[in-house]
Amino acid sequence: MRRPNFERIAAFYRRHERKIMSEPTDWGIDPYAWDHEAGITFTPIESALWADIRAEDLVFYPQYPVGRFFVDFGNPVHKVAIECDGHAWHADKEKDRARDARLHALGWSVYRI
Repeated sequence: MRRPNFERIAAFYRRHERKIMSEPTDWGIDPYAWDHEAGITFTPIESALWADIRAEDLVFYPQYPVGRFFVDFGNPVHKVAIECDGHAWHADKEKDRARDARLHALGWSVYRI
């Protein structure tokens, strides 16, 4: 699988941050704007969760930058992150715990599925 271009993704969200943060309960930008502009691709588990997020019209942005990390799906207004723990990327549980602690220190709630 191709690794995401995190610099491109971060630049995309920087360009749209004001709009995203101005909408506490709705999408600040088109929920599919990242598709072409940021070049985000999903793992199979992320793709399945994205379908569920969209079916429920929940406001989560894929590969959202938080500090020095990118959460799989993030709502920056409410500081909620969802991490999809596929085997290939999350085999090191201690590393995940340390990452979650850092995100919590930044005020984020993290949910892992």
